[in-house]
Amino acid sequence: MAFYTGKSASYVKDRFNLAPLDITAEHIKGEVLYYFRYNRSGVAMCCTELTDPSSNCIEDIVIRESRGEELLYHAIEVKISESDFKREFWHKKDKHKERGDGRFYNYFYFAITPEILGLVTEYLDTEMLPYGIITVGYNEDKNLECKLVRRPEPLKADPKRDTALIDTAMVRRMSSELTAAHVDIYKLRSGLAEVKRQCLALAQSIKLS
Repeated sequence: MAFYTGKSASYVKDRFNLAPLDITAEHIKGEVLYYFRYNRSGVAMCCTELTDPSSNCIEDIVIRESRGEELLYHAIEVKISESDFKREFWHKKDKHKERGDGRFYNYFYFAITPEILGLVTEYLDTEMLPYGIITVGYNEDKNLECKLVRRPEPLKADPKRDTALIDTAMVRRMSSELTAAHVDIYKLRSGLAEVKRQCLALAQSIKLS
């Protein structure tokens, strides 16, 4: 049973009620960001593709949460297939050792598709890793849902860590993401305006013929 089920307002749904689109890493990132930002009251900052200041490892998602006077940082790795998940431990063993030895993050999760939940759960149990699991998949209404299916155990975060350093890195990353989003919106609107112009021109030519 999931501890939480979240439904975002920005899910992807096929307008003709056909089979849903394949879930990509971007779908998962969007749903996970939405869940933490709008369903966890202490979350004020979240970003993607953040470089860990202590190890130079890139985390897919980083969440900053405050509980009273305590600051907690959540790192989340996105995996969309069995081969993608297996590569994590073939090529990034040092990265996971550093987490166990104590770094910036208090908690670590894998955000995955429901299809690989069995594999991920079995591996974490076998290796006795204290990571949480989040799934993002389609429900019966073909809407994407984010579920926290396994709570993470606390990592040995360094009590002397420089939180200002990681906060600054997060703000810079969020600024980059905001800038890129505005550029994408501008390009999309420009593209739609051009499509509209061409459709009107085509309709006019058909009318005159």
